[in-house]
Amino acid sequence: MMVQTTSITVILCLTLSLELRADVYKPTHANEIVFEISDVQRDITTRLRASHQKSGLSQQKDMTEAVEMAKTAIIKAKQTHDTRLYGRAEAFLKPWWKDDQQSIEFLYLQAQIFGFNHEFKTALAILDKILAREPAHKQALFDAAVLALVSGDFNKAETMCVKLETVHRQAGVICKANIYAVLGQAHESLSTLDKEINQGWIDPSLRQWALTSAAEIAWRLGELQKAEYYFKDALTHDAKDYYVLASYCDFLMVLGQPNNVITLLKDKQHTTSILLRLSRAAVQINHPEATRISEELTNALQGVWESKDNQPQREEAYYTLYVQKDTRRALSFARTNWQKQKEMIDLHLYYTAAHQENSIQDLKAIQQWVTQIGYQDKNLNFSQWDRQ
Repeated sequence: MMVQTTSITVILCLTLSLELRADVYKPTHANEIVFEISDVQRDITTRLRASHQKSGLSQQKDMTEAVEMAKTAIIKAKQTHDTRLYGRAEAFLKPWWKDDQQSIEFLYLQAQIFGFNHEFKTALAILDKILAREPAHKQALFDAAVLALVSGDFNKAETMCVKLETVHRQAGVICKANIYAVLGQAHESLSTLDKEINQGWIDPSLRQWALTSAAEIAWRLGELQKAEYYFKDALTHDAKDYYVLASYCDFLMVLGQPNNVITLLKDKQHTTSILLRLSRAAVQINHPEATRISEELTNALQGVWESKDNQPQREEAYYTLYVQKDTRRALSFARTNWQKQKEMIDLHLYYTAAHQENSIQDLKAIQQWVTQIGYQDKNLNFSQWDRQ
């Protein structure tokens, strides 16, 4: 059985992160077409406005067309990193947003939109609706596991991974490895991923997920050569995977290689996540382009900040910590962000800001969480504060 590539794309956009929310695509010239709407699609959009006043049969036809339009918009958003298209997708679906007779496909698009907006509980509730109607829905099982992991609901994440394994063994195995790596079994999880990756065959749609997971777990365990090998393998597989690029650049910065970061990113599309890493590296080595890159980043972030309502503050934390060097504000942003999402980058941001601010209270809170779940990460060191 093969998992569709689209399902893995969703996974990579969610677990690998959730980074894309800030990455607004900017056309390179005024005449560039970002999202082409045909005359037929314009007609559909116009008809949607009057859909609730139509007969049930006609309205159902419009809902089906709206679902196709929303699906196209989300696919385009992932291809171009123009996250405004998620808003367009939501607008297409809005006339039926609260209907009782939504299709599974409609619900799945809703869940993607809520997940993109970091409304994890709502997204999970919708995915639960889908799974109640279709227990073996692969994409819903994937996304539910990932969203539960990101938001720190490890019991639910494990349950979803176990169910996923019944419909696709390899996907379930990789999913469980990600969960158990957080819950005190990082060495065992890395061995599992090593085996799946190197056994001679891995589902092509799962390979990138497995490689990136292995790289980040190896990094946490201090197996730096293995981490770099898997990062490079992932980028060989897809050199434009912006989550992998961002994570690998953070890894290189920890190794003290800002010049390599600049070399790696110089020809890449300037999404917000890439600009954050590029600016961090440029500031650290006083690169001649540091000011220009920082200005470009500030402009990109301005649009993100203006569009956010009560969203996690990962970008703000990263920007104030590594570019502005304002650790007090960075700690505030990182602490707020940590309350909602708990990926490795979120923990590293919170820990680094607390460490630099010498905030014993925050460090104790982080240590308590790490100890409680058995999280293993050699980037975290609490020894000097244990005596305070």
